[in-house]
Amino acid sequence: MSRIATLTSSDQMTVILARTQQRVQDLQTQVATGKRAQSYAGIAGDTRRLIGLETQRALLDRFEQNNALMAMRLDATAVAVDGIGETVRDFRNTLRQELPSTSALTPAKAGELQQAAFRAMQGMQQFLNTDVDGRALFAGSRVRQQPVDIGAASLEAFQARWNGSSVVYPPTRQAQVGASGTLSHAQTGDLALTRSSPSSDFDTITAANTGAFAALEPGATITIADSTTGNDGTYTVVSSDGDRAITIAGTLSFPGSDATISVAGALADPAGAADTGARITIGNWYRGDTVARSFRLDEQRSFTLDLDGIDPAFEKAFRALGLIAQGAAGTAGGLDAHPERVEQALALLGDALGDLPATGDGGPFGAERKGSLPDVESLLGFQQVMLDDSKTLQGTLAATLDDRIAGIENANPTDVIARLLDATQSLQASYQAIATVRPLNLAQFL
Repeated sequence: MSRIATLTSSDQMTVILARTQQRVQDLQTQVATGKRAQSYAGIAGDTRRLIGLETQRALLDRFEQNNALMAMRLDATAVAVDGIGETVRDFRNTLRQELPSTSALTPAKAGELQQAAFRAMQGMQQFLNTDVDGRALFAGSRVRQQPVDIGAASLEAFQARWNGSSVVYPPTRQAQVGASGTLSHAQTGDLALTRSSPSSDFDTITAANTGAFAALEPGATITIADSTTGNDGTYTVVSSDGDRAITIAGTLSFPGSDATISVAGALADPAGAADTGARITIGNWYRGDTVARSFRLDEQRSFTLDLDGIDPAFEKAFRALGLIAQGAAGTAGGLDAHPERVEQALALLGDALGDLPATGDGGPFGAERKGSLPDVESLLGFQQVMLDDSKTLQGTLAATLDDRIAGIENANPTDVIARLLDATQSLQASYQAIATVRPLNLAQFL
C-alpha cells in the first residue's frame, strides 16, 4: 500500500530539517565564539562600516607602537643630556674651585685641570654616542654610526695633536665643526708653498684649483699626508682667502727647484717645488650630519627631530674643554703659559649651561650661535609631553573604536541563547513529526 509520506514530501521535510539544523549550528557557534558571524558575509549590511573601523584601529596600533619606541628614544636622549649637563657643571665647578685666580696657575695645577678637562671630553663623547636599538641618537640622519670621535684615547695623545702653540685647538664653531672630510690631490691640484710675507717662513699653501680651500676657516685643524715635499703633519689654519690659499701656524719645509710653479696662470714661487701628492684632512670630531627628521605622532600632528651632536650647547662645551686640555703643561702651548684660556672656557661653559647671558652678541671669540643645555632640555620636555598627550588621546580613541567594532561583531548572549533554545525545540519537534508521519500508510485507515 502507498505510504502517507511520499518521496516528494520526505525530500521537502529533509530540506527544512537541514535548514533548522544549520540554524542551530550557527547559533551554537555564536554562543561559543561570542561573534555574530565568522566572516564578513555573515554581517553583509555592516561590512563596509566594520572594515573602515578596523582599518582605523590597525593604523592607531601602528602609531601607538611607533610612539612607544620614540618615547624610549626621547627618554634615553634626556638621560644623555642630563649626563652632559652634570659633566659640564662638575668641570666648571672644578675650574672655579681649583683656580680662584689665574695667578695660581702652576704647571702642576694646569696639568690637573687638563686631566679633568679631557675626562669631561671623554664623558661627553660617551653620552653623545648613546644609541638605542642600534640607532645613534645624536648623529642626525646617520644613525648607524657613532657621531663623536675626539681622535685621542689619552690626554697625551690629544696634546700631541693639539700642542697649543703651532697647532691650536679650534677657537670658533666654524673652525671646530664647520667642515670635515678629506681634500684629495685631485681636488686641490698641485700645492705651492710660499711665504705670507717676504720676511716670514714658508707658511702659505696655495692650491692650483680654484675654490679648493673655500671651506677652511681660520682656526681649523688640518692634517697633511702623502706630501712629496716632506710636510706631513698637523697644522692650524691662521688665515684664508676663502678660495685656494691658506696660511698655517708653523713652518713648512721647502725643497728647491729650478722649475717655475704655475698656479692658475700666476707665478707662485719661481724656485719652489710643487707638492704633487698631498691630501689634506680637515679635523672635525663630529661624524654625523645635521639633517632634521620628522616624526608623526598621528594623522594630524608631528614634530621635527633636529637635535644632533653639534647643537650649540654641546659644541660650546666641547670647545671650552678642548681649549683647556690642549698643550702639555710646562710647554709653550700649555695652559700655564696661556691663563687667558681659563676665562675663555668659563665664558663658553656659562653660555652652554645657560647661566650667563648668551654670547650671541659677542663672546671671547666673537658672535656665537644661541643655544644652551636648558634650551635642549626644554625642547625634549616639550616633545615628551606631546608624546604623553598623544598616548592618552590614542588610548581613548582605541577604546572607542573597540566598543564600536564590538557592537558590530559581537552577538548578544541572552538573545542568542534564547534563539538557540527555540531552534533546538523546533529541531526536536521536526524529528518527532517526521518519525510519526513516515510509518503511516493507507492500510491503517481502510
